[in-house]
Amino acid sequence: MSIEIARVLTDQREIQEAYRVYDNVVNGSGEKVNNRIGHAGGVTDVVAYWHKEHRFWSYFDDNRCNNRYWCCFGVDNPRLKYDMDITCEVNIPFNRRIAGALALTSRQTVALLHSGRIGGGRAGIGLEAFLDHYEDAQLVDVVWPDRLFTQHIFIGELESDSFLIELGKFVHAVSKFKDWAVGK
Repeated sequence: MSIEIARVLTDQREIQEAYRVYDNVVNGSGEKVNNRIGHAGGVTDVVAYWHKEHRFWSYFDDNRCNNRYWCCFGVDNPRLKYDMDITCEVNIPFNRRIAGALALTSRQTVALLHSGRIGGGRAGIGLEAFLDHYEDAQLVDVVWPDRLFTQHIFIGELESDSFLIELGKFVHAVSKFKDWAVGK
């Protein structure tokens, strides 16, 4: 299936509305679990959502950061592990410097995208290496309002029946890639 991106959402009101859908689709379908996640700033007690069928957890925080909605994912089963590790973030930005993005497709649906920047700036851990390990990756062309052209990984359309499946595939692909990168 080929997806065309009509435009990236950059208007704050549009981003906020689409984020609410993203949050509801992802966290509205998971099982609530009190847990703790570790991150660069320390450790945070959270109410995460476990998606047993897709084997990933999610945690979103609208107020943590001033330049994005913080959207974390991991593969640890929160029923078996209390201190969970963040596998990846698909944050929704208020600017282009963040790896995640919401976009309107040519079919007028809202899609979740990711730049593929998952290595934290480490040498050899970038988009090309990740794509070598992510068989289901579908790249889409993105043109920003200032006419900058980028390519992003298409994760899925938010209101598609298969969105959580596709999101789970992405989270697990990142997990496997990070395991490979550490073992390099």
